[in-house]
Amino acid sequence: MKRKTRRLTRTAKKAKADRLFSLKIRERDKGCQSCGSTDRLQCAHIFSRRYHSIRWYLLNALALCAKCHTFFTHHPAEWEQFCRHEYLGSPETWDQLRMLALEVWDKDLDEVLRGLE
Repeated sequence: MKRKTRRLTRTAKKAKADRLFSLKIRERDKGCQSCGSTDRLQCAHIFSRRYHSIRWYLLNALALCAKCHTFFTHHPAEWEQFCRHEYLGSPETWDQLRMLALEVWDKDLDEVLRGLE
């Protein structure tokens, strides 16, 4: 009897890519990039995940503990300041990342998944 191969929906592929990406970021950073804690690490995107052109781009994410992630989510001005000057190291890098975020995304989700696996 042949086994059916189930194809993932676009939504399922995005969810899988997000999980793999989050693991990769947390493994890379090993601790909160703001306070240094290793408890309850989360993947935080510098520019929102809605910008698909950099949604799975390593420079667009960092590990934060749940406490710092919540703080920065509710304080966007402090988030931008932290990213521009502390995490990324320069406003120019922020500007380059912003330009990439505004590009049209034309990649295939299968390609993204292959790159993350």
